[in-house]
Amino acid sequence: MIARRIVLVSLLACALAPVAAAWPGDPVVNVPVSRAVGEKYDVFAVTDGAGGVIIAWEDERDGDSNIYVQRVSADGEVLWQADGEPVCTAAGDQGLYHSSTGTTGFTPLVADGHGGAWIVWQDERAFGSRLRDVHAQRVDALGQMLLVGDGVAVASGSGMEDQPTACSDGAGGIIVAWQDKNADPVFYDIHAQRLDAGGRPLWNDGASVSVVVWDWDQSGPTICTDGAGGAVIAWNDSRDDVGDVYAQRLDLVGTALWTANGVAVCVQSGDQDAITARPASDGDPLLAWVDRRTGSPDIYGQKLDLTDGASRWSTGGAPICTATESQYRPALCSDGDRGAIVAWYDFRNAPSGPPWNLDIYAQRLDAAGLPVWPLNGVSVCGAPDAQRDVDLAADGIGGAFFAWEDNRGGTGREDIYAQHFDAAGGRSWDADGVAVCTASGNQNRPDVVVGAGGMIAAWPDDRDVLYENDVYCDRVADDPLAVPLVWPESFTVTVRGDPEQGRSLVAFELVRDARVRVEVFDVRGRRVAMPQPDAARPAGRHVLAWSHRDASGQPVQSGVYLICVRAGVEQAVGRTVVVR
Repeated sequence: MIARRIVLVSLLACALAPVAAAWPGDPVVNVPVSRAVGEKYDVFAVTDGAGGVIIAWEDERDGDSNIYVQRVSADGEVLWQADGEPVCTAAGDQGLYHSSTGTTGFTPLVADGHGGAWIVWQDERAFGSRLRDVHAQRVDALGQMLLVGDGVAVASGSGMEDQPTACSDGAGGIIVAWQDKNADPVFYDIHAQRLDAGGRPLWNDGASVSVVVWDWDQSGPTICTDGAGGAVIAWNDSRDDVGDVYAQRLDLVGTALWTANGVAVCVQSGDQDAITARPASDGDPLLAWVDRRTGSPDIYGQKLDLTDGASRWSTGGAPICTATESQYRPALCSDGDRGAIVAWYDFRNAPSGPPWNLDIYAQRLDAAGLPVWPLNGVSVCGAPDAQRDVDLAADGIGGAFFAWEDNRGGTGREDIYAQHFDAAGGRSWDADGVAVCTASGNQNRPDVVVGAGGMIAAWPDDRDVLYENDVYCDRVADDPLAVPLVWPESFTVTVRGDPEQGRSLVAFELVRDARVRVEVFDVRGRRVAMPQPDAARPAGRHVLAWSHRDASGQPVQSGVYLICVRAGVEQAVGRTVVVR
């Protein structure tokens, strides 16, 4: 169990956010996100910025595939309209995209930093003339759609535009990348566009920016922020052989900063695919992919220099796992110390035929790309039968939470299990993980975020009607058997103020070193200021002041504000009153 404690002090009346025991604490119950009639699939989740989660999925309740979204609070309460808010119900199918190589590299759902989220999707409403287009919508903290109609068109050329993926631009907007057949009806190129907070395109007078236009296919884009208003985009590229890894950085105005048409990240023989990208704690992009240079699929990774795209690790990629047999579908996060944590599912213990005894493994790489955990990875789960489709989320203190699809209950029956590893590669929970969901039917492909004092997972689930998925979620706390959501009963609050200076004083005490962030929200859940950006703080007592100004430096209006202190995955919320 990970023990963390913070004491928060804010001006006037400070109190913890109310905690209701809404999380069932029972792996056969869980929290139903949507049980409307019709199939649901491709479930994605992001933080709501307040310890809860925003979940989006594809939904066939109306016949065609549409997009819906729901928010669940840090205490497990479903906050928006029952069965989800409709994001897009236009004619034809809308899809968040499902790939046979895994979905961890695709990010069609992006937190907006204000309690809401952006959703991007491939859209067939004009299928008769333009095949698929790319559309986007933004939902606020209350579940209200902020853009017109069924979302704004990001790409609507005469050819095929699909597989959109996005990241935050750091200013309330997003940068979207997709594969595009407008220049060639047979082969894909990669294009991108930036939308401001109101959904208006900012690049190339509204036309897309060509990231790469080259012979043969460039496909499967993955994207991460560059921390400066731009993005790094990586893709699978067949200009030289069956598939290599290339990447490009675009600045905040859409200008390519690296080699034209992308830098070669890996051009080894064989196919490289299932690429995923995330920023390291120092801002340099991290990549992981499936690599067939030896014929058998292995897992490789690379860290790129943000300035010029040069490889920081071994030329052609650092070997993460080259164990016998095959490894697939890498998931990636930062380790918080300039390195990476990567997880995958692994055939090394599988016989030559069914039943497939697949397992989950993980590795941590340091800033130099060297393994921190045992060579070829630690066993996250080695339970009988198959474990696959793992996702992970950084815990903020060098470790990570993992969740995966698990067949230990019998072939053909999928459940959801989870595990936590600390920075040293030590398990925090039971040897082969703890049960998140063991309900009847099948549960698969969980998506994971940090929240609610641990991790929250969301997944498609057919317990109610076999082979017709609904959407469920649940959390696993740092101690999966613990009832308290975030804070132990010994949490204390005192009152201090500095009214003459027109500010709120925030004091917190750490019992161990942690990365800390302090944010201020209004009562509608919109972030108005960040007095303490994410930064390492040593154990002990700390005091800082909020000057009652918003992020742009303007005085805020009179009223009640919530001050949220986060350390690792723990958080506390206090109240302060501003009087003008």
